[in-house]
Amino acid sequence: MGAWGGKDVRLYGSKIYDELLPEVCKKLDPTRPYWPSSPYGGEDPNSEECGDRHAWTLSIQAEDPSERVNYKLYALDKGKFITEFGQLAPPLKKSLIEFTPESELYIDSPTWKFYNNTFERGNIKTALERFFIPQEKLSLDEYLISA
Repeated sequence: MGAWGGKDVRLYGSKIYDELLPEVCKKLDPTRPYWPSSPYGGEDPNSEECGDRHAWTLSIQAEDPSERVNYKLYALDKGKFITEFGQLAPPLKKSLIEFTPESELYIDSPTWKFYNNTFERGNIKTALERFFIPQEKLSLDEYLISA
Protein backbone atom coordinates (compact mmCIF):
# COMPACT_ATOMS: atom_id res chain seq x y z
CA MET A 1 0.00 0.00 0.00
CA GLY A 2 1.36 3.44 -0.97
CA ALA A 3 1.57 6.61 1.07
CA TRP A 4 -1.92 7.65 0.02
CA GLY A 5 -3.60 4.37 1.03
CA GLY A 6 -5.78 2.05 -1.06
CA LYS A 7 -3.87 -0.78 -2.72
CA ASP A 8 -6.15 -0.70 -5.79
CA VAL A 9 -5.48 3.00 -6.45
CA ARG A 10 -2.87 3.67 -9.14
CA LEU A 11 -0.97 6.89 -8.61
CA TYR A 12 1.42 7.72 -11.40
CA GLY A 13 3.98 9.30 -9.09
CA SER A 14 3.78 6.65 -6.34
CA LYS A 15 7.16 5.08 -7.17
CA ILE A 16 8.76 8.52 -6.94
CA TYR A 17 6.95 9.55 -3.74
CA ASP A 18 7.01 6.18 -1.98
CA GLU A 19 10.48 4.92 -2.98
CA LEU A 20 12.81 7.39 -4.69
CA LEU A 21 12.19 10.58 -2.66
CA PRO A 22 12.32 8.90 0.77
CA GLU A 23 15.71 7.41 -0.12
CA VAL A 24 17.09 10.69 -1.49
CA CYS A 25 15.81 12.69 1.49
CA LYS A 26 17.26 10.18 3.95
CA LYS A 27 20.66 10.43 2.27
CA LEU A 28 20.57 14.23 2.18
CA ASP A 29 19.18 14.71 5.70
CA PRO A 30 18.80 11.61 7.89
CA THR A 31 17.69 13.76 10.86
CA ARG A 32 14.23 14.50 9.48
CA PRO A 33 11.37 12.15 8.61
CA TYR A 34 10.04 12.09 5.06
CA TRP A 35 6.45 13.34 4.70
CA PRO A 36 5.06 11.92 1.42
CA SER A 37 2.07 14.15 0.91
CA SER A 38 0.02 17.08 2.07
CA PRO A 39 -2.41 16.50 3.58
CA TYR A 40 -1.11 13.32 5.17
CA GLY A 41 -2.16 11.45 8.29
CA GLY A 42 -3.06 7.88 9.13
CA GLU A 43 -5.99 6.13 7.45
CA ASP A 44 -7.57 9.48 6.51
CA PRO A 45 -5.05 11.69 4.69
CA ASN A 46 -6.90 14.79 5.96
CA SER A 47 -7.40 13.56 9.52
CA GLU A 48 -8.07 15.86 12.47
CA GLU A 49 -6.38 13.23 14.65
CA CYS A 50 -2.85 13.08 13.22
CA GLY A 51 -0.62 14.34 10.45
CA ASP A 52 -1.10 17.59 8.61
CA ARG A 53 -4.50 18.78 7.49
CA HIS A 54 -5.99 21.08 4.87
CA ALA A 55 -8.78 23.01 6.59
CA TRP A 56 -10.80 23.94 3.51
CA THR A 57 -14.04 22.60 5.00
CA LEU A 58 -15.35 26.07 5.76
CA SER A 59 -14.34 28.20 2.80
CA ILE A 60 -14.92 25.58 0.12
CA GLN A 61 -17.40 23.01 1.42
CA ALA A 62 -19.84 24.93 3.65
CA GLU A 63 -23.15 25.40 1.83
CA ASP A 64 -24.09 28.73 3.45
CA PRO A 65 -22.05 31.59 1.88
CA SER A 66 -21.97 33.50 5.18
CA GLU A 67 -20.42 30.45 6.86
CA ARG A 68 -17.76 30.13 4.13
CA VAL A 69 -16.40 33.57 5.08
CA ASN A 70 -16.81 33.29 8.87
CA TYR A 71 -13.13 33.10 9.78
CA LYS A 72 -13.99 32.55 13.46
CA LEU A 73 -15.19 29.03 12.58
CA TYR A 74 -11.60 27.97 11.86
CA ALA A 75 -11.17 27.76 15.63
CA LEU A 76 -13.54 24.76 15.58
CA ASP A 77 -11.17 22.68 13.43
CA LYS A 78 -9.36 20.15 15.62
CA GLY A 79 -6.52 19.46 13.19
CA LYS A 80 -3.12 18.98 14.82
CA PHE A 81 -1.05 20.68 12.11
CA ILE A 82 -2.97 22.70 9.52
CA THR A 83 -0.89 23.42 6.42
CA GLU A 84 -3.60 24.90 4.18
CA PHE A 85 -6.61 27.08 4.86
CA GLY A 86 -7.95 30.44 3.80
CA GLN A 87 -10.07 32.06 1.14
CA LEU A 88 -9.76 31.94 -2.61
CA ALA A 89 -8.82 35.19 -4.34
CA PRO A 90 -9.15 36.70 -7.80
CA PRO A 91 -6.29 36.50 -10.30
CA LEU A 92 -3.76 39.22 -10.97
CA LYS A 93 -4.93 41.93 -13.34
CA LYS A 94 -2.24 40.99 -15.89
CA SER A 95 -3.73 37.47 -16.02
CA LEU A 96 -7.22 38.86 -16.52
CA ILE A 97 -5.99 41.05 -19.37
CA GLU A 98 -4.20 38.12 -20.99
CA PHE A 99 -7.16 35.70 -20.89
CA THR A 100 -10.21 37.97 -21.03
CA PRO A 101 -11.56 39.88 -24.04
CA GLU A 102 -11.43 43.63 -23.39
CA SER A 103 -15.24 43.83 -23.58
CA GLU A 104 -15.47 41.38 -20.64
CA LEU A 105 -12.92 42.93 -18.28
CA TYR A 106 -15.41 43.29 -15.46
CA ILE A 107 -16.32 41.29 -12.37
CA ASP A 108 -18.52 38.26 -13.09
CA SER A 109 -18.39 38.63 -16.89
CA PRO A 110 -19.06 35.39 -18.81
CA THR A 111 -15.31 34.83 -19.30
CA TRP A 112 -14.64 35.60 -15.61
CA LYS A 113 -17.28 33.04 -14.58
CA PHE A 114 -15.90 30.45 -17.01
CA TYR A 115 -12.38 30.67 -15.59
CA ASN A 116 -13.32 31.27 -11.96
CA ASN A 117 -12.50 28.52 -9.46
CA THR A 118 -15.60 26.35 -9.04
CA PHE A 119 -15.07 26.33 -5.26
CA GLU A 120 -15.22 30.13 -4.96
CA ARG A 121 -19.05 30.24 -5.26
CA GLY A 122 -19.40 33.88 -4.22
CA ASN A 123 -17.05 33.79 -1.23
CA ILE A 124 -15.29 37.02 -2.19
CA LYS A 125 -18.55 38.89 -2.78
CA THR A 126 -19.95 37.66 0.54
CA ALA A 127 -16.76 38.54 2.44
CA LEU A 128 -16.56 42.01 0.89
CA GLU A 129 -20.19 42.73 1.76
CA ARG A 130 -19.83 41.40 5.30
CA PHE A 131 -16.53 43.05 6.23
CA PHE A 132 -15.95 45.95 3.85
CA ILE A 133 -18.19 47.25 1.05
CA PRO A 134 -20.62 45.79 -1.51
CA GLN A 135 -18.75 44.36 -4.49
CA GLU A 136 -20.87 46.42 -6.92
CA LYS A 137 -19.43 49.67 -5.50
CA LEU A 138 -15.88 48.72 -6.45
CA SER A 139 -14.11 49.27 -9.76
CA LEU A 140 -12.21 46.29 -11.10
CA ASP A 141 -8.91 47.68 -9.77
CA GLU A 142 -10.43 48.36 -6.32
CA TYR A 143 -11.91 44.86 -6.27
CA LEU A 144 -8.61 43.22 -7.12
CA ILE A 145 -6.87 45.13 -4.30
CA SER A 146 -9.67 44.54 -1.77
CA ALA A 147 -10.46 40.89 -2.42
